Amino acid sequence: MHIWNQLPSGFVGVNDSAVFASADAFSLEVKGRGGHGALPHLNVDPIVAASHIISNAQTIVSREISPQDPGVLTFGIIQSGFAPNIIPDSVSIEGTIRAYSQDVREKIYSSLERISKLSAESMRSTASTEIMYGAGPVVNEQEVASWVRDKAREVLDDSLVGPTEPVSVGDDMAEFVQRIPGVYFLLGASVGNKYPHHNTRFDFDEKAMINGVKVFLSCTLDFLNN
Repeated sequence: MHIWNQLPSGFVGVNDSAVFASADAFSLEVKGRGGHGALPHLNVDPIVAASHIISNAQTIVSREISPQDPGVLTFGIIQSGFAPNIIPDSVSIEGTIRAYSQDVREKIYSSLERISKLSAESMRSTASTEIMYGAGPVVNEQEVASWVRDKAREVLDDSLVGPTEPVSVGDDMAEFVQRIPGVYFLLGASVGNKYPHHNTRFDFDEKAMINGVKVFLSCTLDFLNN
């Protein structure tokens, strides 16, 4: 179970498949040839090359991934240069990739690698890519999900049980459900505040935990008795 403040307090969200996305990080290094900013024709500008990579990479999700298969490619860090009149030797870029399936996960990375390499070459520079794999997508087993929903409806009102939209955050629960058929369900605990998860002012409705315990007990007793 995972507390989720974007759902009404006490609501139990059980999906038949994807719950959370994979969470991978990547780094890019774009290398050029630095020199005086007033004489760009004598240098190879890695900042311009990096900007082309970032711009071209936006077409991966929009043009290479099916609209039915969500994915996320975000550039979060760009570091380069130390003076306004100097073209640097290199640019360092870091970001994250999120996907709800292994196929889309690998497709986004391979496309990023291809686009980075070719975009850099077109600007007379080079680009090297490295991926740091994190947790895979959290995907529930449909039969177990159906069972958990049934057990939840035995102890909660029907209006408090149902599917939810998959969320593109990551969670290492993926490692468990990849090995043993299982379910990661979301428990709504909204208290009406505007602070999201991981915020220093995050808070949740502790009374929602009662519904979570009810679902666990319902499933446990049924499992032991049957």
